[in-house]
Amino acid sequence: MGEWVSFAEKLWRENEARNVQWFDQTRTNLRRQLDDIRSVVPDGWTTHVNDPGRGLACIDIAPPADRIDVSARLYPPHDGQPGGWYVRINNRTRHVDFPLYIAGGAHAAFFTTAAIATHGAIQTVRGELLASY
Repeated sequence: MGEWVSFAEKLWRENEARNVQWFDQTRTNLRRQLDDIRSVVPDGWTTHVNDPGRGLACIDIAPPADRIDVSARLYPPHDGQPGGWYVRINNRTRHVDFPLYIAGGAHAAFFTTAAIATHGAIQTVRGELLASY
């Protein structure tokens, strides 16, 4: 028998343990797919792993530096986010941050592979660049 733990403390510990597992799973998926992602990114664009240490890691993709500051973040699938790769676009020039959506509704899109997600991210970043000029 161990020490008594309140129900709230037990729930918090379980959530923390699940979060750590998700974070580790995310990092593993990123490492596995990084070469595939880099092979799709155009010349001159940058890719790097953005790992907050405590949180979901992602891959940042950005076009060459310009007066328009826009990038994409790719999040790999994990237990808490079923469906596949998830993409967010961050246009800091226009102060907007949004996920890619599926056609016909206001539902975030999930992509089956990192390469497909990267293509969608690049296309949307290019659109944001054109819209920001």
